[in-house]
Amino acid sequence: MKRNISKTLVAVIAASTIAAVGATAARADQTNPKPFRVQVGAFWPNNGTIKDLTADTQFGGGAAYDVVSPKVGQNALPIGVYVDFGTVKKHGYDLSTVGGGVQGRYYFSPAESQTQPYFGLGVGGYNVHSSYSGSKDDFKFGGKATLGIETTSGVYLEGGYTFIAKAKLIDEPQTLDPSGATVDLGYRF
Repeated sequence: MKRNISKTLVAVIAASTIAAVGATAARADQTNPKPFRVQVGAFWPNNGTIKDLTADTQFGGGAAYDVVSPKVGQNALPIGVYVDFGTVKKHGYDLSTVGGGVQGRYYFSPAESQTQPYFGLGVGGYNVHSSYSGSKDDFKFGGKATLGIETTSGVYLEGGYTFIAKAKLIDEPQTLDPSGATVDLGYRF
């Protein structure tokens, strides 16, 4: 089962990458020259058992590519692919989450504004990996909602919530909710 989940995750990431690279040629008529996004930040799981096993705060981040990328500004709706991750290790217990999927952002301000507030939604697949006395992978579907603000230089600050369906973790008798809040600092280029 673990190999099937890992193969599925690799397939999701590979398909996202192929779509992003393949779309580059189609971007010739697009007006936004900055389709790539990278970010680092923190993830706060909302499940008490997960916090007890690992930590209250996990290191997180991600990358994205806007396949459909109109010029950033009022009513702009870039749509693309993303890969997000979160990871923590405490007292020998490892927990990591890697997700990939499609996302869109809606910008509220005119393109001429120095700052661009936006709202984003994404949906995809997430692999929840845990290890302690052994290791376990559990592939789940999930999504995310974000609010952010981006400057004309491409720097952005984003907060949000990632929802992941309950997953089975190693050495835990019940399924646990790996969802939680995020805050990331990123750069669009």
